[in-house]
Amino acid sequence: MKLFFCSFFILIVTTTCFGQKKTHVQNILGQSELTDDITPVEAREKAILNAKSEALRVAGATEYVSELNVSNKSEISGGKFTELWNSLTTSEVNGEVASYKIKKEEKYINEKGTVNIRIWLDADVIIHESKSDPNFFFHVNDLRQDYASMDKLTFKLKTSMPGFVNVFILGEKESNLLYPNSIEKSENLNGDNLYSFPRSKALDYEVSTDTNVEVNYLLILLTKKLTQYSGDNSVNDILSFVSKISREEKYVKVFPIVIKKEN
Repeated sequence: MKLFFCSFFILIVTTTCFGQKKTHVQNILGQSELTDDITPVEAREKAILNAKSEALRVAGATEYVSELNVSNKSEISGGKFTELWNSLTTSEVNGEVASYKIKKEEKYINEKGTVNIRIWLDADVIIHESKSDPNFFFHVNDLRQDYASMDKLTFKLKTSMPGFVNVFILGEKESNLLYPNSIEKSENLNGDNLYSFPRSKALDYEVSTDTNVEVNYLLILLTKKLTQYSGDNSVNDILSFVSKISREEKYVKVFPIVIKKEN
């Protein structure tokens, strides 16, 4: 019993640097039910989101947690993630999960006979003490949510002010920097123009999956200054890079991309 209680003790360590408070929390539990209308992959994703929500609450990012809890009440299936992710990435967010590591996960049967997924994680949470710039944002047009494997991903973007864009694809199996790349160099986007992506006609943004259904996330980061990503192709490194940029210097949105394998 002593070992059991020690293993689930929540540890919080806080440091402050450059107008941001970084908090490390451990053994944070998130869980979700595996019902008929969501897949095991989607249930696991929801458990991770709930664990992140709890990590933010424990760390003190109250506004962010409120947004997350409201969003999680909506159905999470069939590509219906837009409301959830938009609420997570509004300019009012005052905290972010910079990185996390799953320490344990399990399935169990609850009293209703339903399978539940439990996930425990350790997380680094950054609480922003700076304020976002309400005049600095972008709009995305013509971005689809659902794709067949090997489809081409395209979208259009218009910024409110001049700025630089980094576009990432986040997935459970792999993540990477989509733009800029070896062919498309970073450019200062003018706030008066509507920009099409891909920027070059020499390449396509192709999405594919080896499974029946795969959920990826398109993360678009707009910064006032040129900010180049040089980290690894991992979700943790990408989110850590984004979270370390001060709120007044960036605007972020995340969009779900549901890819289905053709029969």
